Amino acid sequence: MGQIGSETTINSGDMAGILMIAVQALEKRTAELKQKEAHIAVLQSEVKDLKAKHAYFETVAARLEALELRKNYPIQITAESHGDK
Repeated sequence: MGQIGSETTINSGDMAGILMIAVQALEKRTAELKQKEAHIAVLQSEVKDLKAKHAYFETVAARLEALELRKNYPIQITAESHGDK
C-alpha cells in the first residue's frame, strides 16, 4: 500500500495532537503556579501576623524592663517559663 508523509514531515493530524499536548501542559503549569501563588499569599499573611506579635512582645518586654528598673526588682522571663520551646 501507499505511504502518506515521510519520516521527516508531520501531517496536520499529528500537529493537532502535538498542539493539544502542549496546551494541556501549559494549563497544568498555570494551575500549579496559581496554587503556589495562593500558598505564598497565605505564608505572607502568616509572616505579617507573626511580625505583629513579635512587635507586641518586644513592647511588653521593654515595658517589663522599664518596670524592673523603676522597682529595682529583677524579673526573670525565659521561653521555658511560658511553655515556649
